[in-house]
Amino acid sequence: TNNLADFQWKNRLVIVFDDQQDNGLYQEQIAVLNVDLAGLKERKLLLFQISDDKISDQFSNHYSDELLTDIKKLKKDKSPFEILLIGLDGGVKLRSTSLVPQKNLFALIDGMPMRRAEMKDQKL
Repeated sequence: TNNLADFQWKNRLVIVFDDQQDNGLYQEQIAVLNVDLAGLKERKLLLFQISDDKISDQFSNHYSDELLTDIKKLKKDKSPFEILLIGLDGGVKLRSTSLVPQKNLFALIDGMPMRRAEMKDQKL
């Protein structure tokens, strides 16, 4: 996968930026999201960690510099910590510089029309 467009209509993305790896918020956010891996998978969520000019996902896969460049363009805040949710359509659905509880993230996604259609198809 070389750029953000490769994920469109396949995955929702949660991107956690952290300019300082020792930032407790970063570790806490990753831990909060990794609590329910089945829930992440069910919602087609990929979790990207951006730190020290490196990109990795929750499976420790590494990606191209082009994808890193694409993702870094999305960072708007000067804060060292920022979390983004990218929808299936490629749009930014959430942007926060504070910890986002998993239930809030899942509730936001579950309220989206495409997710509701998925849930109806899966009879959830």
